Amino acid sequence: MNKKLKDTLINKSSLIVLVLLFLITIITGALCFFNKDYRNGIISLITVIILFLPSVLEKKCNIKFTTIFKIIIYLYIFSNSILGEVNHFYINYKYWDFMLHTVGGFIFTAIGLSLIHKYKLNFLLILIITISFSMTVSVSWEFFEYTSDK
Repeated sequence: MNKKLKDTLINKSSLIVLVLLFLITIITGALCFFNKDYRNGIISLITVIILFLPSVLEKKCNIKFTTIFKIIIYLYIFSNSILGEVNHFYINYKYWDFMLHTVGGFIFTAIGLSLIHKYKLNFLLILIITISFSMTVSVSWEFFEYTSDK
């Protein structure tokens, strides 16, 4: 396979994953509303919006995520809301929450690093900013989870 075709396929793979997860999320939400499970239907609708956040971040903050990193973000969002909340993975799988919190910490730290990468800062300041960013996003996500559970 030539290099140009290979690069094109790799760059399109994040779009393919996004579209696939988007369709699964829409179908899940429609089924939830059809079955009068409005809570999970609303979670599905919110997930559709959240799936587009990496693209918005790239455009608004002028950063570039790698294809693999975007796929990881999409899978994380889908795993958290659709698998975890709607399909009850949090209840059915003992370490689902722990696994997602661990992966989420790495993802949010990487996003924080991407946001401040263009600035010439010393290592300690970079460390403090990325850990603070990761913790802030994680706590905000916990607020969202708690609110949706209530």
